[in-house]
Amino acid sequence: MNDENLKFEIDGPEVHKGTVDAEAALKLFLAYLELVRQAAGKRGADLKFHGLEVEEKCLRIGARPSNPEAALFGALEVSAMLSGDLSVPRTLAKPLKIFRGQVANFPQHIKSSSVQVGRLKPFDVHVSQEEWTKVQARPRYLTVATEKAPAFVPVPESFSGRATVTSIGGGKPMVGLDARIERGEMTLNLTTDLALRIAPYLYKEVDVEARVIRDAKGGISEGELLDFDPVTDEDPTTAWGNFYREASGGEFEGLSLDELNKELGRD
Repeated sequence: MNDENLKFEIDGPEVHKGTVDAEAALKLFLAYLELVRQAAGKRGADLKFHGLEVEEKCLRIGARPSNPEAALFGALEVSAMLSGDLSVPRTLAKPLKIFRGQVANFPQHIKSSSVQVGRLKPFDVHVSQEEWTKVQARPRYLTVATEKAPAFVPVPESFSGRATVTSIGGGKPMVGLDARIERGEMTLNLTTDLALRIAPYLYKEVDVEARVIRDAKGGISEGELLDFDPVTDEDPTTAWGNFYREASGGEFEGLSLDELNKELGRD
């Protein structure tokens, strides 16, 4: 990138030259250039920008200022205004509002942003000591104030789908389900009665209805099984009886379904 350019950099988890929203990035850059131009104009400097360069870092956009010293001092003033260290003059209130609006509405989250003007350092700018004191705390690389990404708030939602029962049990009844439409296995709470009903279908497919909560990455982090339907040609009552005969280690072998219910106190 041209060493004489004003370089405006934005950094964020999804902000890269190949993936950034082009229109939003250009609007943001142009809003910043207009802000710097008007800040320089307030001091009587005629400032224009020429050319356009884009660099991957996360995304750095540059343009060559006609008056590098005026551009640097304008950038220093703008940064001080954005951070609240310098009052905003009436003439810059509108362009500052436009720039902040572009930042707030940017499609990708901007974690931070910075500005550099050519190779100039602050002490290269020819201004009075009084003027320089107002912004002397601003470094050569200038951080622009941006809003933090909103905190993730989990919201309960309904889930319906087919899944394989992978586990059942625990001190508090839980069921493990491997759903085809989900990235990973989910573990859901359920009532004791529902646990007994679904137990015969361990390692089998069922259609489930659940209330779930997803994490920030979209995976199901917790939830409750509300109901299920077996995906099988076998009668559920017969399946239940077969499950208990197998689980008893032969103790209930040969008992009819009615006899089994009586043994288990399920009259």
